[in-house]
Amino acid sequence: MRSSSVVLYYLSADQSRLVPVTRTVQLLPGETLVEALVMELGRKPEHNGLQSPYPDAAQVELLSAHETNGVATVDL
Repeated sequence: MRSSSVVLYYLSADQSRLVPVTRTVQLLPGETLVEALVMELGRKPEHNGLQSPYPDAAQVELLSAHETNGVATVDL
């Protein structure tokens, strides 16, 4: 299994700003970094007071994802 250190952005408690959080993500065999990041954002933030950018009741399904020149495009 591969791992990568990344910066994810979560919502502040009052939802007025994005807060950067450095995290190490584990990539499953055959999984791209973009796919891993989309799923990681759905997990509860490790820091108190931060919120996932996905609504609480949302069930996120990644339909497609790709990266071009450092820009990720995802279809949820």
